[in-house]
Amino acid sequence: MANAHFLVDRWCLGVKDVVAGIQSPAFAKEMMEELRSKINLIECSPERGRSIVEGGVAYAASLGLKPHPDYDKVRWIWGDVDPNQSAVEEEFGFEGKPTYLPGPYDDKSRQRMILQTLNDSVGVGNYQLLTPDRSLI
Repeated sequence: MANAHFLVDRWCLGVKDVVAGIQSPAFAKEMMEELRSKINLIECSPERGRSIVEGGVAYAASLGLKPHPDYDKVRWIWGDVDPNQSAVEEEFGFEGKPTYLPGPYDDKSRQRMILQTLNDSVGVGNYQLLTPDRSLI
């Protein structure tokens, strides 16, 4: 069974990470149970899942940001799932603005690159920067 997991930042970066593989149904079920024990997963339809992932990619692209390098390698996994059939209208950005929260793997160089890209694409003052404690700067 083929599967893919997308880490999506709906506030700014789009698809931040991708993990994909082929596993037995039993292993995939075990992996999902382990994930559920660690984090609060919210189930959604395949249509909504694709809408979130592709919407995140499009939003980030509008800001000049590219998805994780493996995204293009696994985007085929959706097959004929139609994101336009999602019953939910997705929102991107936070309070109407791109909002960047540096992650634990965003070193200073990456942070500078993202901030420069935001400066170039939307301009200083037209996006928000959150500190790791989630306070706005």
